[in-house]
Amino acid sequence: MKKRTKRFLTGILISFLLSAAGFVLRMIWFPVQDIDLMSEAELTALQKEIALNYPLGTALYYVGAVLSVICIILYVYHCFRDS
Repeated sequence: MKKRTKRFLTGILISFLLSAAGFVLRMIWFPVQDIDLMSEAELTALQKEIALNYPLGTALYYVGAVLSVICIILYVYHCFRDS
């Protein structure tokens, strides 16, 4: 049981770190005036232009999210299978 829990926590930690790195790469690092007045398309275009690495950040963010869902599903499956 402890080995499974350790694997689960490792998977969740890795997925969290991937999502956090993706978020940091997608983020705009300087203040933008009147960001609330921008449309979604304008904000996305601004992020693509100014962010550190928008495509890589988006990929890491979604890979981390998918990995966390997979880890949770596998952990629940193994818990119910053993009981």
